[in-house]
This record gives sequence, C-alpha cells and structure tokens, in this order.
Amino acid sequence: MAQVGWTLIDNQSRPQKVGLYHGDSSGHLVIYCNMKMVQVDFNVKESRTYSFFIEDEFCEVSIIKTKDGRFEYSCTINKTADTPLNRARKVVKKKENVHFRWFGLGGGIVLSMLIAFLLYFNHEQDKKKINDFYIASTHNGSQMSRITKNGQRTEATIYVLGNSARRHIIYSFVTADQTRVSGEYHLPDSTAAFLMPNGIPPETGYAFEAVYLPKNPEKHFISLLRPTKATQQILISRATAAEIAAHPEHTSAYSACLVETAYKMMGWESMLFFIHQNRPTAESERYNRDTYLRFVRGNDLSEYVKRKCTL
Repeated sequence: MAQVGWTLIDNQSRPQKVGLYHGDSSGHLVIYCNMKMVQVDFNVKESRTYSFFIEDEFCEVSIIKTKDGRFEYSCTINKTADTPLNRARKVVKKKENVHFRWFGLGGGIVLSMLIAFLLYFNHEQDKKKINDFYIASTHNGSQMSRITKNGQRTEATIYVLGNSARRHIIYSFVTADQTRVSGEYHLPDSTAAFLMPNGIPPETGYAFEAVYLPKNPEKHFISLLRPTKATQQILISRATAAEIAAHPEHTSAYSACLVETAYKMMGWESMLFFIHQNRPTAESERYNRDTYLRFVRGNDLSEYVKRKCTL
C-alpha cells in the first residue's frame, strides 16, 4: 500500500497535513487532512485528480499513472480556480496595480520594503517549518530543496543521552560508501515535555528517513515525519499499552483493535493521541487528554470501530 504525506501552508501560515493511502492491488484510496478523511474512492487504477477545501484554500491531489505502471502523487493549492479566496487575491492584486500607477517611485520604494519584509518573513517561516519537521544540517530552504532533489536516502538512528533535562539527542546514519555521519540535536525549549517536535517521546533506537548529498554527506536532513516501519511498530505497541492501561473497562482485544484501526486509517501520527492521552494541555497542545477524546470520538474513526471492534 502506498502511503504519501504532505504539509501545506494555508493563507494564515498554518501547517495543514494532507496524506493518502492507495492500495497496491485493490486500488482503494483514502485522502485525509489533519487526521480526518476528506475523500474515499475505490478501484483507482488510472490517473485521477481529487479536489477539496482546506479552510478557504482549494486543494488538489493528483494521482498519475506512469508508463511503467507505477503511480506518482502530488498535492498542491490551486490559486487560480474560481473560489472566494482566489477572487479576493485578484482584488488585492488589482488594487496593488492601481497603487503602482499612482505612487510611481514612492510606491516602488514602499514595494521594495514590502518585498524585503515578505522575503524575510518567508525565510523565517521556512526556518520554522524546518525546525518543526526536520533535523537538518542547514536551515536554508534552497539547500533543503537541493538535498531533496539530489540526495540519497537511508535510515538515521537516534540516541538519547542522559536525562530529559539535557534535552539533547544524538543521531547517526551510514552512507552508501559506509561513511558514518552523526550529529547532535537540541530539543526546542518551547517544548514543555521531553518530546520531539513531531510529538514522539524520543527513545534510543528510533529511526527516521535521512537524506544526504552523496558527495557531501555533511549536508543532510532527517525527516521527523518519516519514521521507519520498525519505529512505527514500536509506536503501535506503545499506543496499545497506553490504551489498555488507561481503559481497564475495555477488553485488551478491543483496545488493540481500536489502535490498529486508527493506524490503518490515519497512519503512525494517530498513535500519538493514544500515547499522550493522559498528558496535560500545558505539556502538549496537540496531543493531550482533550485532543485524544476528540480523536477517538470523531465520526470517521468511531463509526468504523463500532463495526469492526467488539467490547
């Protein structure tokens, strides 16, 4: 089964996580956004495009069948379609054009200042996204793009040293020519609990996808959004244990079924709701008791669990 994910930034500069599951043989397709299903289709074995709104943004997910029978996937925000937000963008652009004609050189100076500010703002936003989702040797967006385009993929393992007060972890990976590359990562001070920005409590042995430049492996990044299958299995075990311990009124089989169903529908990130279900909001705004309850009571998951899992 193909599993692909993207992080889009909406017009309010908020990250929106979009992903899909596409069955290899069945062709069954599920598209979700921020843990909620937005599109379901069956027997998808040819190129197809699906459209839906994320807040006010018009999002398009395309499935493209290549000549050799494989599938490629893309997710973009359509800023040219006829939507209220895009119409508002056109109005703003039209007003800007009027201002250019009226203000001449003065407007040019103001525009230059505005562009400089936007470039700085975009740079800071890129830096924030890199800090939130990657352990990177560089915070330069263009260099990250270069590594993504020309890099080679492998697995990086993390090691937790000392106690949580140090907030440091070590990572290491081996290149194709057997060169070992390692580095140190300091958890952001904004994280109240000992958690990585993706919500995973770091443990020695966890592994994530690493991408490096073959000719210069010191230029690399580790994607916190792509834990290895082995690490995902550990998260499933942690989530199942947490669910069983927190709900003795349910059978162990029901708790395991609930966790397994959530994983199959929404991926490894859903495991964090179970793992952190007793954590206070002060320690994690995304994964805590309240967000756990909203997650398990959500219509998409709860209805499916009622049909599949027995108490």
